[in-house]
Amino acid sequence: ALSDKLFRLCGFAYVDDADLIEEGHNGIIAHQNMRGALDLWESSIKATGGALAPDKSWWYLIEFVWINGCWTHSDAGDTLDLVAHDKHGQPHSLQYLCSDTASQMLGVWLAPDGNHSTQFNALQSKVTNWTELLRVGHVSRPETWIALNFGILKAIEYPLPALTLTEDECQKLIVPLMEAALPRCGISKKIARAVRYGPKTHRGFGIDNIFLIQGAAKVKFLVEHLWKDTPTGKLLHNTTELLSLEANVLDVLSEPYPDHSWIRTTSWTHDAWKFMSSTQITLLNSPFRFKPRRLHDCPIMPALASICNSATTLYRANICRMYLRVSHLSDLVTGDGRHLRTYLLGLPRSPPSAILGQNKYHWPPQPRPPVSWLTSFRSLVKRAFIGESTSLRHPLGKWLLAPHAYLSIWDWFLDEENNWLWHHDNQDWFRHLPLPNRRVRCKKFHTECLLCNDPDTLNFTRTTVQNWSPDVYWCEGSALPDPPSPPRRPRDPQDLRSGVAFPDSDFSLI
Repeated sequence: ALSDKLFRLCGFAYVDDADLIEEGHNGIIAHQNMRGALDLWESSIKATGGALAPDKSWWYLIEFVWINGCWTHSDAGDTLDLVAHDKHGQPHSLQYLCSDTASQMLGVWLAPDGNHSTQFNALQSKVTNWTELLRVGHVSRPETWIALNFGILKAIEYPLPALTLTEDECQKLIVPLMEAALPRCGISKKIARAVRYGPKTHRGFGIDNIFLIQGAAKVKFLVEHLWKDTPTGKLLHNTTELLSLEANVLDVLSEPYPDHSWIRTTSWTHDAWKFMSSTQITLLNSPFRFKPRRLHDCPIMPALASICNSATTLYRANICRMYLRVSHLSDLVTGDGRHLRTYLLGLPRSPPSAILGQNKYHWPPQPRPPVSWLTSFRSLVKRAFIGESTSLRHPLGKWLLAPHAYLSIWDWFLDEENNWLWHHDNQDWFRHLPLPNRRVRCKKFHTECLLCNDPDTLNFTRTTVQNWSPDVYWCEGSALPDPPSPPRRPRDPQDLRSGVAFPDSDFSLI
């Protein structure tokens, strides 16, 4: 989403347990791709003397549908079928499961839609059986203590890294255990939690807090795998980038988690970020940092949240922002950084082709929001950035981009010296000639263009363009990039020996 890296995942395998993954533009194509992958997998296993077990296999077909302003899971495989052959060569139809139905993999019940109700019920049943056995059994105090800390608690902790249990759900699992086990150990069941979960070095009992164990396991996975070029690292990297796009904060893993009411997409990474913020844990040197592209630039959603307290309004505004594919104020303003784009002021009448969020991010698909949502988003943006006037309260400055990045991910440039408008499309450059115009500030150009190769881009400035008429382009404004920093002067070894402090360095010698 942010790093522009392609990651292709075909499945998972652990000993004799394998999961295959296929995708497509619709359910029919995804089903055809899965049939081909299943045939290839089946023939590969037969070549080594093995076979599939149809009675232990199942499949999902999930399609995401936009309904009432939210993405929901749709079961698109009700009328389709997948066939596999057993060790005798007999065909069998594999069991089809809905997206909210969990299946057990490596001892953990997981559902594609992310709900953990089946796994939570399994843990509750395990707790109930354990407490009943403890009630009718004749177990000593030391044996009860060992069974509690090294038996049932460890069984509960095993699936926690893959779950997103809330603190209340964790308490529903722990309270029956404590009420049954602590009195058998000679401890009051009403003892304070600080003593119950406190470390033994501070006179506590050292019982594991499963909510903290769950959160700490996620932080551990992030620290260990987020920076690695492995399938797990790439999955965490991709989900964190998508969370960064939706949250629209500068650094999603280093900033605190306030009331981000505009985030409705629940995920493993979102739950980990929420836990890290509640326990004051931050990741330094995070690679998921939004960098401002211009002086005085800022993310959009935090600015809107500062003037609006309605969770519903902010959520709808964020949907509109994702639809327009904009992240910063620089995506909404004209090339000179002084006014809002014409297409934004024209919402919701602007056509879908007016989506001009020119950045290098890969945005998730987002259908067009309702007219009332777009109107509300336009009003919020105007209140946050321009107030009652037509100009920005704080105009944006020069572009903070490297020379090679200044010409990339941008379509329109203005050549001030020759008064030409240039359009960059893939590898081709098109030149538009100016129209005679007495108004110097309102520059207009012909829509007809001339294909040119390798123009001199030294004097090019980024600009924004709107259609004045079917035959005329109107240049809204342009701005120069920030000049590159002068090279550091070489340090003379004689200066180092004499103890000179360099003003342009990060250290000084005394």
